[in-house]
Amino acid sequence: MKLTDVPCPRCLPLAEKRTIRIEMVQRLPEGAWAPRAKVKGGESCCFDCAAADTAMQVLGLPTFEMARIAVGADRQEQLRLPGVKMGLVLAGLVRPSAPGDLEAHYRWVDS
Repeated sequence: MKLTDVPCPRCLPLAEKRTIRIEMVQRLPEGAWAPRAKVKGGESCCFDCAAADTAMQVLGLPTFEMARIAVGADRQEQLRLPGVKMGLVLAGLVRPSAPGDLEAHYRWVDS
């Protein structure tokens, strides 16, 4: 799965408002791989925002912001411990990270 250099239009505004850390902003997947937001007129979004939509439904979290913070926290753990099955990754709601993803993510965030 290839990623674009375009930041997700759902999580970038959350980082700009300081609801989530800038490190939690993810890139959009390329082309047809990009999931659609589960809201009316849903636009393309990153896998973590799509996971937050699913977490809201499965876990009954009341707001997207709350769900996105939970998913972002798991993503930060995954970037530092790639492939370790814990939290939302263990539950199958969040994609695991691979070795080298942290460095690639920081290069993208810095750019």
